[in-house]
Amino acid sequence: VGSAKFNAMAGSNGALGGDANSLLTNPAGLGVAISGEVSGTLSILGNKNSSSLAGSTIDYSKTKGDLGNAGGIIAFPLLTETGWKFINIGINFSNQSLDNVIQSPGNNNVVYAFDKDDITKDAALAGHIYERYGNLSKMSFGVGANYNHNLYLGAGFNFFNASVDQYDTLFYRNLANNSTEGFSKQDTPYTERSSGFSASLGVIGKLSPNFRVGASLETPTFWTIDRNYYFYNDPVYGDDMGAENRKFTSPLKATVSAAFVA
Repeated sequence: VGSAKFNAMAGSNGALGGDANSLLTNPAGLGVAISGEVSGTLSILGNKNSSSLAGSTIDYSKTKGDLGNAGGIIAFPLLTETGWKFINIGINFSNQSLDNVIQSPGNNNVVYAFDKDDITKDAALAGHIYERYGNLSKMSFGVGANYNHNLYLGAGFNFFNASVDQYDTLFYRNLANNSTEGFSKQDTPYTERSSGFSASLGVIGKLSPNFRVGASLETPTFWTIDRNYYFYNDPVYGDDMGAENRKFTSPLKATVSAAFVA
């Protein structure tokens, strides 16, 4: 999630640059700036889900506002007689909500006998709900250089954080006393806290006063993932919570961009 300007320009920012959002695609865009700037963008996320079962429907709708992006550039003009015109430093923060919920209705015709010898334990399906809450963020720091206002180079470091909580619950309603009991799916509730790191290099060139092209390489993202989850009816441990740590490396990413300035 970038600034309003970044989102409106689609992928062309990788060749245009000029603001801190360049760190999302091509750090060479930092070198395009000729003055300092600070920006912030409000992100509004909306989810609307509908789930139907046996003629019944449950709708879910949620709109959430959050800080989607914030960043800034400090521009340093180089008062030299060489072709190097600017060295600029940039920082950018991008944030995305992962919240989503989908809920299914119950059905009195679906009955489970919890105790085959005691009909007072019979319960009807009261519904199901899947919930996910969390955020994904990216903090980037970089430097960009301007050579003769037609060649721009840049490098950046990116720090990722992910926070995810998931719940998957089935509900039954006792037919005798109307009490409701929830049952979590195996390995839920589930919690994940992750952090990652990558580095990027980029270049932008002016082929003409109006046409620019850019290219960047981002190293694989090296993730460290901590997970906690609940398990049930294990023959040795019964009902308990498990924990694990994982390392994950995403693929290297190459980006090519083009932009035409009218």
